[in-house]
Amino acid sequence: FFGEAHTLARYEQAFYHPLIADWSNFETWQERGSLSATERAHQYYKAVLDAFQPPPLDPGIREALQAYVARRREAISADH
Repeated sequence: FFGEAHTLARYEQAFYHPLIADWSNFETWQERGSLSATERAHQYYKAVLDAFQPPPLDPGIREALQAYVARRREAISADH
């Protein structure tokens, strides 16, 4: 069924590709370094952080958010 044109045409949109799980056979998994799910997850999160680009934000909104955070930090520290 994976060789059928109907399946191949829909495969990319119809099936979930896990971010961390490795569906490779044992030999391929070994050749790729035998990484555990924890190690793959660590690599994935590092790659996501390295590629992160903050979205554009109006300078006025940024200043208002920073002022709000500063006020909340001050209020929280005053409560403790």
